[in-house]
Amino acid sequence: MRIAPSEFTAAPGAPYLRDRLNRAPQVRALCDVMQRVDGHGVVSIDGPWGSGKTAFVKMCAAVLRGRSVPVVEFNAWQQSYTNNPLVDVVSAIAAELGGSLRDDLKRALIDGSWHLAKVASRGVIDRDAIGQGAPAVI
Repeated sequence: MRIAPSEFTAAPGAPYLRDRLNRAPQVRALCDVMQRVDGHGVVSIDGPWGSGKTAFVKMCAAVLRGRSVPVVEFNAWQQSYTNNPLVDVVSAIAAELGGSLRDDLKRALIDGSWHLAKVASRGVIDRDAIGQGAPAVI
């Protein structure tokens, strides 16, 4: 017999209803910081298995939705369909936005892809240099 806990849920109207670890102050603080970021940003939530990372993220998403911030949730463990993480993420975003990508989202994805290419290639692929006629190895 296998007993599995029910999936954690957090509603925009009551994001902390099931918060048994009293993380509301940390969730509010992260949401405040995320709303102040201008441009791109990365957030890493690290902890051992079972420490409440998923619950923390779901509470944060509920808080942001309650503040009328668009939120796309993506769980790589559950939403890996193509064996290509970028395609899976873009598909999740498209599905959340009703199947069509808005112009600002398209720009963000394109900018993010160029940034990833530059980092992964250790600077060999550089969008700005390519735009200025510099040769690039791709």
